Amino acid sequence: MSQTCHLAAILAADVFGYSRLFGEDEGGTFQAFKAIRAELFDPTIEAHNGRLVKTMGDGFLVEFSSVVDALCCATEVQARLAERNVIVPTDKRIDFRIGINVATLSSRTGTSSATVSTLRFASKA
Repeated sequence: MSQTCHLAAILAADVFGYSRLFGEDEGGTFQAFKAIRAELFDPTIEAHNGRLVKTMGDGFLVEFSSVVDALCCATEVQARLAERNVIVPTDKRIDFRIGINVATLSSRTGTSSATVSTLRFASKA
């Protein structure tokens, strides 16, 4: 069986402090997360030629064919979140940790076989 491999930039994002936020206001946190995904993340991913690969609770993985597209997406999302959070009380803010890995992906398994470089963009780490 032959394998086709390609280089891709993988953006991984999750909510900083999600367990605390969820514990304090389950419904409100979940609704805010869904709104941010629909209104901010999803359109920004599409605008930068990304493809949502997997969702996991409060996080997700996005594949980009270009690290530049992934970086532009991450910085745009963080900037727009910062603008949105100006009017949100500090203890209710949803902040995302975003990391970008550049990896060789196999089309047979869809898993990363080698990580070349990692960049991290987070408003809080």
